Amino acid sequence: MNVAIDALRLRFRNAAGHEHRIEPLTRRALALLAARLQAAGEEPPANAPGARTIAVGGIAFDRLGDEGAATAIADAVGASLRASGAEKGA
Repeated sequence: MNVAIDALRLRFRNAAGHEHRIEPLTRRALALLAARLQAAGEEPPANAPGARTIAVGGIAFDRLGDEGAATAIADAVGASLRASGAEKGA
């Protein structure tokens, strides 16, 4: 699998005081998502638009450790990619 991400724009809510965690958490989240896709033998949707903003809300940064927060981010990004592929394929 070969995926290139030139730019990724995520919009976080409820992250006040946790700004320093966002970049490393996002890097971990993308690694988790790539591992999931590879394990499932899936490719990201080919028709997903190149530019997007993904709203990542509902993550309780004050209650989640780094792995839990990264997993929640990976879930949100994966869901957005799947939804985009389903919308384009419909």
